[in-house]
Amino acid sequence: MTVMVKDPTKEARVPFISACLLAILGLALTAVSLATPEWTVARGVRIGLWSLTDENGKTYEWTGPRDYEDFFYSSWFLAVRGMMMASIIIGSLGIFFNLFLIVKRKHSPTEANALMGYYLLAFALVVVSVSVYSCLIPQGLDIDGKITTIKASIVEYIYVGGYGYSLWIGWIASGFFLLACGLAFEGSNQVIRAKKMLGIE
Repeated sequence: MTVMVKDPTKEARVPFISACLLAILGLALTAVSLATPEWTVARGVRIGLWSLTDENGKTYEWTGPRDYEDFFYSSWFLAVRGMMMASIIIGSLGIFFNLFLIVKRKHSPTEANALMGYYLLAFALVVVSVSVYSCLIPQGLDIDGKITTIKASIVEYIYVGGYGYSLWIGWIASGFFLLACGLAFEGSNQVIRAKKMLGIE
């Protein structure tokens, strides 16, 4: 009578498959967040990372003449754009590596930890991007209703709310990358457990 022995290394592939699916969702949502123009919708103004439409319906591009307020062309705004694009690159690399691990029959904890690093970095880039934007998008107004950076002249702040769907999608995308990171870590644990069961060091 032949006794079927379950291969424990197959169980180690399940977290990698789940991590890949979640990372793909995270990557897709990050791309949508980056491409869509509604990070802030307030006071008749629609602000995206690449374009801004004022209350009169005029659109300003980030690469065009600096005809709008300075904050839209500031270094922190450029940093948010750059980090979002970097998250797509890192996330894509992580997914390709994840697919390689799924196809590969033998895994190592080092590979699983490397995958976790990809997803952790992608998560950090997205969450820092949306956090920096949320913290710095509020703009101070002086008594004449003009945007100013002089704290003594500020009488109120605008854009403190009105966060658009693009920003919320960014927050959700970061969560998917974090979940993928956790599953990659679990995949590492499964690999170690499987090797111990098989008596492999």
